[in-house]
Amino acid sequence: MRLAVTPKVLGYAILAVSIPDDFLSTDNCREHIIEVSDQYRVLIVENQPGESRLIQLALEPIKQVGQAPRLEVINKLDLNSIDLPTWDAIVLVDLPRLGESQLSRLEQFVRQGGSLVALLGPQTQADAWLSDAGEISSLLGFQLTQPTPIGEWTVDPLDYRSPIVAPFAGFPDSGLLTTPIFRLWQIGARAADLEIDLATTVGQPLLVRHRLGDGMVASLLSAPQDGLGDGRADRQWNALAVWPSFLPLMQQLLQVTIGSNAAHVNLLAGEALQGNVQETTDRATLTIERPDGTENQIATVTMDAAGNLPWTYTQTETRGVYRVRSTGGRQQSFAVNVDPIESGLESIDLAELPKPASDVAPPSQVVASTQPPGQDHQLARFLLSALFAMLIGESLLAWLLGRRSG
Repeated sequence: MRLAVTPKVLGYAILAVSIPDDFLSTDNCREHIIEVSDQYRVLIVENQPGESRLIQLALEPIKQVGQAPRLEVINKLDLNSIDLPTWDAIVLVDLPRLGESQLSRLEQFVRQGGSLVALLGPQTQADAWLSDAGEISSLLGFQLTQPTPIGEWTVDPLDYRSPIVAPFAGFPDSGLLTTPIFRLWQIGARAADLEIDLATTVGQPLLVRHRLGDGMVASLLSAPQDGLGDGRADRQWNALAVWPSFLPLMQQLLQVTIGSNAAHVNLLAGEALQGNVQETTDRATLTIERPDGTENQIATVTMDAAGNLPWTYTQTETRGVYRVRSTGGRQQSFAVNVDPIESGLESIDLAELPKPASDVAPPSQVVASTQPPGQDHQLARFLLSALFAMLIGESLLAWLLGRRSG
């Protein structure tokens, strides 16, 4: 069943669907929170003028399928003066390095619900993304090590499990599997939640994602090129931008990354509510309004390096909508539903049932070998009569023996 709904307000909206009450009322209603926007606001950051031209051409066709994106291109030097929270997504196009303050602002942008797409290529410098300990980058979610040798790397869609790659399933001639990849970045230590959307057939990750705070970061480990380069073989990493799979891949990458921003507010019963609060003090108190109307209060503990106050609420055993209010007046809703795995009943063909063992008689033979119901009843009457006669005989014998002894 497919339902069409047109939200009438921008921002977060709660969708609910219910069925008539039955004996199991717990799962008769489900809520889902979506974020409604009139357009995508995408900020593209390049190192030199014109380097993001291919990315712009790939993202502009989104306007043909509904939401028209608002694209703006800036130089990396202008990143410090841009009001990042006004954008839905930021695309970094093969930047050599970013300053510490720029990385900090980008991390705060993502933690507050923004989306970041990092296209890493020949200009990228690995040491620019290392953490203070030289291991996993908190922003990217992995350790960037070194590029692979130049070769011909074949793409593995990983059974099309990723929502970014899923639209290509069933279309082997779409160009995804034959995308020319000559070189890509290798990664070392990874965050526990790092998802691999695309890889090479030898297991090298090619497209990865991870959640950071309320937002999402996606990294393409071979920045799209037209295959021409600048005459240097070590700078010709791929011909992705001239391949037929390029446009749908980039559009799906952006839409999934932006669409994932509401994933943290749609949970299953038992999963914790989590978020960040921005306050001027180092502590804050939040009020949790539960689905039954009762309220709980929790206090934040410590402020993180980005100036946020992270909080967690674990008492989500009840299905419904939870509303979280901070002392500053900001409100965030969370939809908690029952895990539907036990409700996913499917009918199967009789031929799919396991065959009976060879030493088990067919049902017709089993029925034929049993005694008719009438014979069972006669045997039961005989046994009951014999038992009754034995009881009477025992009583009579006891009476006679008692008279003789008297």
